[in-house]
Formats: sequence, C-alpha cells, structure tokens
Amino acid sequence: MRKLIVLGLSALLAGPASAATTLKLATQLPDGTAWMKSFRDAGDQIEAQTEGRVKLKFYPGGVMGNDATVMRKIRIGQLHGAALTGGEFARVVPDMKLYSLPFLFRSEEEVEYVRERMDSVLREQAKEEGFELAGLSGGGFANLYSRSEFSSLQDLQSLKMWLPADDEAASIAFELAGLSPVQLPMSDIYTSLQTGLIDSVASTPTGVIAFQWHTRIKYMSDVPLSYLMGTFALSSKALAGLSDSDRAIVVDTIDQLFAGLTVSNREENGKALQALEDMGVQTIELSEQDRATLFSVGEQTVARLKEDDDFKHLDTILKLLADYRQQD
Repeated sequence: MRKLIVLGLSALLAGPASAATTLKLATQLPDGTAWMKSFRDAGDQIEAQTEGRVKLKFYPGGVMGNDATVMRKIRIGQLHGAALTGGEFARVVPDMKLYSLPFLFRSEEEVEYVRERMDSVLREQAKEEGFELAGLSGGGFANLYSRSEFSSLQDLQSLKMWLPADDEAASIAFELAGLSPVQLPMSDIYTSLQTGLIDSVASTPTGVIAFQWHTRIKYMSDVPLSYLMGTFALSSKALAGLSDSDRAIVVDTIDQLFAGLTVSNREENGKALQALEDMGVQTIELSEQDRATLFSVGEQTVARLKEDDDFKHLDTILKLLADYRQQD
C-alpha cells in the first residue's frame, strides 16, 4: 500500500505527460502534387526527429481560404503557418514582392546573386512582423500562357489576363503595357479559363500542370514575365511553445527542404515544359521590338515603385543587379 501511495504521489508531482504539438499549415498547392509529397515527407522527418513531440498537419488545395483569409487565421491562432508564394507573403513583408517584379531578372544566375545577399534581410523583416520565414525557394520564371492565339504585343493587349489581387507591381506593368487585367484569387483561375472570363495566366510550367491549367491553354510566350518565389512562413508565437531544440529541428528541416526545392524546381520546370510541348502547347516568339517594349515596361514599373514607401530595399536589389551585370 505504501508503495502504491508513493507511486501515485510521484505521478501527481510529475504532472500529465506533455502532449504533442500539432502545427496546422495551409497552402493553395493541390494535394497529390510532388510539392505536397515533399511537405509531408518533411513533416514525417520532423515528427521522427522530435520523437513525436511536433507534428505537421497540412490543409492543401486552398481549403482554408485565399491568402488574405489564411493570414488572418494565422494571426488569430487558428493556423500556425502556410506555404505561400512570395507575392502572398508580401502582405507581411512587402519587400518579398521585389523578387517577382515584372521583367526584373533575366537569368537564374542573376536571381542567385541577389538571393545570396538578400534572403537573410527578408528573414529578419519577417521576424519583426511575428513570423519565422523557415523556407525560401525559387519557383522559376513565369511565362504567359493563353487559351487564345497571339503573335505580338498588340494581340496580347486584346486578351483578358489574370492579375493576382493586390499585386501593385503587376498592376502598374499591365497599365503601362496596355494589357487588360482581371483580378481573381488563384482558386478561381481554372474555372475562369474554362468559361472565358480570362484568356491567359502567368505561371511556371510546373504550376500550369499542377493546377491543371494546361487543359485550358494552347499557347505560351517565350518572354519570362517575372520570377516566382515560394515561402514557408511559421508564426513565431506558435514556435515559441516549442523547446529550443524542437524549434531548431522544425526550421532547419523546412529550410533544407526549400533549398532542395530550388534545385529540383529547375529540373521539374524543364520536364514540365517538354511535357507541355508534347501536349501541343505552342511557344510564341515575340519580336525584338515587342521584347524591348516589355523590358522598358519593367524599368518604368520600377521607377513608379520607387515612390512607394512600403519597399525598403528596392534600391539595394537594383544596385546588386547592376553590379552583377557589370561583371559580364
């Protein structure tokens, strides 16, 4: 009896066994894609390395709402993080949009040069806003894909083009180029291509296939419009509930995943582009005059954005690009 009492007191003093922490994470990425498999693999690694103390639960396919809704749910604690495009995370850190300015980058090498010097700056900005930017990956260059045939910039001006909501830079560029934007959430693109509400969408080859947009498009432009970034943002408040070692495991595992995705995305984009060509999607080569006009639109867009106080590091990125191009 005395032994049972001692054991009972020990259990009471020790308190209840600590329950596992489940981080609830949202994304617009469809389930079943290679990206979602990678995310779940990372979740399995984290659960194993923390001995079950931390688990990741994903809500794919936009079931948690658009990016504005997701960010609101993170702020109030219903969600703990999300995999977002750089443009979507720009609601928190406006400078994230700078990586995806229209016609800014012209090669993967330029992107690498700038990212090596700017990623850490953006991570610090995220921390100031209550987020840990655990992952940053390059998604590749977005080209214009269309259900309607075109051969020139003048033809493009007659098309109804998807424009992400609240994308100031893209909105300015569309205006300067004389294009006709239709603002829609990403979740509405497929149906809108199907019904003719929009004629075209900008994306990477892998994005076109992953979201099934390839079933509605027949043509693509050879001029990259912008560079896409992927982010994995976690609420600092949610991470604060973890031990230092478990928090490091979560952040490091996701960071390594996204570093690998930058490399694999290049390979997958190449394969996806070939797949699109095999499906009959035609690449339209714009004239040198039209290309020059579009690059000029990019420069004019940047000039307009310099008047925007939300961007803290636009001049820094432009200086880095100028330095890199002088080396060639």
